[in-house]
This record gives sequence, structure tokens and C-alpha cells, in this order.
Amino acid sequence: MTYSETFNVQSWLEDEAKWLRWAMQSLTARNLDDVRYNLQQFWGALATAKGQASTPLDWGDILTLDSQSQWTLGQLYQNDQADLLKQLNDVLAISGFGSYATALLTSAPIIIQNAETYKRDATAATRDRIASLGSSAAAAFDAQKTLAGQAQKAYRDARNTSNQATNSLTVGNRASKENAENTALNLQQAGNIGKPTPFPSLDFLKVDLFGLPAWAWLGGAAAIALVVTTGPTVVMASTAYRKATA
Repeated sequence: MTYSETFNVQSWLEDEAKWLRWAMQSLTARNLDDVRYNLQQFWGALATAKGQASTPLDWGDILTLDSQSQWTLGQLYQNDQADLLKQLNDVLAISGFGSYATALLTSAPIIIQNAETYKRDATAATRDRIASLGSSAAAAFDAQKTLAGQAQKAYRDARNTSNQATNSLTVGNRASKENAENTALNLQQAGNIGKPTPFPSLDFLKVDLFGLPAWAWLGGAAAIALVVTTGPTVVMASTAYRKATA
């Protein structure tokens, strides 16, 4: 089966259908950079095809392909949301362990306070990005539905009843609803990941460190913390998140 047959469009749109099919296959494999690349290639080829369209059937096929590309784009944004959640979880897990380990031998109150501040900032930044991606996905699915509706009209004018426009519209309606639900869930999960972590068990106070009980080290650290509270605090590194370029 050719790529154009996969989308039930005319054979002269084989190249456009190829790029779109490859984008969808990359999405299934979660090769997100490949999804972006293939979509860009598809839209470039489709722009040329639009200049060659001359019949309602041509436009029905072009609009159908474009509609399905918007579904792929919306799914890409949702996958980006999932990646952000994983990055947040990984970053906070590492920073949390390091902060508490440092707190054990240095100024516990300041280190822990800064760790929690960093956690709140990282979580807020991630939630903002997730919300933005959700809005972008919603716009993509809205475009999918609009384009599918336009394709339906073009096919009616062409008296063509064998096409994927109606199916794309149905899928777009479902995708819009799922995106709203998924975005809300991802925002909730990001908030849960970023909740303040309780101070470690006090059992560690009984452990000897270099011949002294841990509480003695903490006591000294607390005293130092009182002296340097007006000085520079610990600088937390910011985390850069990959942005969708499609």
C-alpha cells in the first residue's frame, strides 16, 4: 500500500502523505525530534501542493492531510507534557537528596529552606509550561476539527463519499476532550511531585559522624547558620526544559 492510499488521497500527494505517515510513526515510537522534523517537511511539501490544487477533490485531500497533521501536532505537545513531568521528578529527586545530605553537615535550616524554594520554583515553572503545552495542543485539535470540516465541504462539492474527513473530525472532538483531561491530570501530578518533602527521620541523629553524634554536627551547623544569615545564600541552578519547536 502506498502512503497516499493510507490516507485515501490522490496519488499526486504521495510525498506529502509520506512525511505525515513518518511523523505518525515517529510519534508511536516516541521519537519526538523526528516527529517535529517530519511535520516540518510535511507542511513545506503541503504548501507547494496547495499551489497546485485546482479541484474541490484536490482541496478535500489537502485539507484532510492537514487536519491529520494537526492531530499529530497536538499529540506531540501532550508527549512533551509527559517529558516535563519526568524531568521535574528526576531533578527534584536529585536536588532533594543532595540538599538533605548537605544539610546534615552544614547549615540545615538554610539548605532545606533553599531546597524547598527551589522545588516550588521548579514546580511552578513546569506547571506553567504544561499549561502552555495544553493550550497549544487544544489549538492544534481545534485546527484539526476546522480543517476536517472544510475538507467535508470540499468533498461534498466534489461528490466524493470515500474519504477520511469525517473520521478526522470525530477523532479531533475526542482528542480535544482528552487533552483537557490529560492537562489537568499532568498539572495535578506536577503539583504532587513538588509538594514539600518532610524532614528525614530523626533516627539519623543517633548515628556517629567522625566520632561525634549527628546532633552535635547539626548543632554546630545551626550556630554557623545564625552567623551567616545575612550573607549570600546557596545558589540553586535553574533547569532548562526542551521546548517544542513545531
